[in-house]
Amino acid sequence: MPRETFATPIEEAEQAKARIAAKARLDPVTGCLVWTGTRSKRFGYGKIHFRGVMLEAHRLSYAAHVGPIPPGLHVCHRCDNPPCVNPDHLFAGSRSDNMRDMIAKGRRKPIPVGRGPAILKPAQVYAIRQLISEGQKDAEIAPRFGVKPRTIRAIRHKQLWAHLPPISSPNA
Repeated sequence: MPRETFATPIEEAEQAKARIAAKARLDPVTGCLVWTGTRSKRFGYGKIHFRGVMLEAHRLSYAAHVGPIPPGLHVCHRCDNPPCVNPDHLFAGSRSDNMRDMIAKGRRKPIPVGRGPAILKPAQVYAIRQLISEGQKDAEIAPRFGVKPRTIRAIRHKQLWAHLPPISSPNA
């Protein structure tokens, strides 16, 4: 089937608006226009095939109603509802803008105790570095500190904790 051609960008935007409206329903409680078509499994964003290209429905909605998405920016949801295609709920922003929005709304999950980069304390990293300098193997060191050998390897290769100054020798 040949791809449809449009005489003007306005016609293209109107076609996009019509396609979006046909696959969205209004949630009267939230005001979201919820995408009822195909959604991505991972994040739940609407997907639409438009002019021969698979697009995220909220991005097409933004472009059709607001205008082109500035290069390098994302289309973010004020409503925090990934299938929403309501242009009043969408804004163009950087990844940092989206992260700040997420934190301001309390959507960032707290890091559980004992998870993430804070498992080890600086004193433990210095002890690990000392054991590395003594020739101990990553697999021998890791259980002593409750981490995996790959964490020790990352410390060895300065992929983790590189900001800590080196161990000072007594002769320095």
